[in-house]
Amino acid sequence: MKNIVSLFLLTIMIGVFGPIALATESPQISIRSDGPLKFSSPEHNITVQVIFHDLSLYNEHVKLSYHIYDEDGNVLAFENERIPLMINDGTVVVDLTLDISAAMELSTTKKVHVKFDVVDEKNAFWVSQHPDITHELYETTYDGSVTNKSLSNLDYILSNQKIQLVASVSALLFLVIVWRKYEKEYRILGGNDE
Repeated sequence: MKNIVSLFLLTIMIGVFGPIALATESPQISIRSDGPLKFSSPEHNITVQVIFHDLSLYNEHVKLSYHIYDEDGNVLAFENERIPLMINDGTVVVDLTLDISAAMELSTTKKVHVKFDVVDEKNAFWVSQHPDITHELYETTYDGSVTNKSLSNLDYILSNQKIQLVASVSALLFLVIVWRKYEKEYRILGGNDE
């Protein structure tokens, strides 16, 4: 009886979850980055990795680019710098500086989305718009709000300027201790609290 119930449950699971597992295709092209998902300067250095899982999609006219959208998904700048790709074993790593200053002038908010894409100039198509190419594209967000800039600055200090941070906190603690000691001695000697 246990075998019949187990077989029945297995059949139901395959019937329900099988089509879902078959429907997910692995991407033919991936764009990845280990950079931050948010950045706070209109000029931002980033390293992007483009992986051609299907090498038949690569030719010497394939280039990396990006599109810039506002918070509502409206295009601010579709055509941007196009960077030639020279692959090695299906992968290319590109270091670039995003400059979104011009697009920010068109935005009504302090936040825009940058979506990386690959364009094939020989066959005249963008990977993101090709219905037959599965892709995994990297997206990052510029957030120029004061809060995000402050958090970015704090993150930079915590990750890149630990010695300066420790020295500053130590100096501040030293000044507080000296001030408290001075204040205490002043009261003992009969100083006026006013």
